[in-house]
Amino acid sequence: ENDHDSLGDTSTLADPSVVDDLIEHRMNKG
Repeated sequence: ENDHDSLGDTSTLADPSVVDDLIEHRMNKG
């Protein structure tokens, strides 16, 4: 299983506040 490789992404996506922050940064850069 590659769950260990996805732990970094899933842990970040698990936090709504972090996701919103990432989305805002992506929109600003895009």
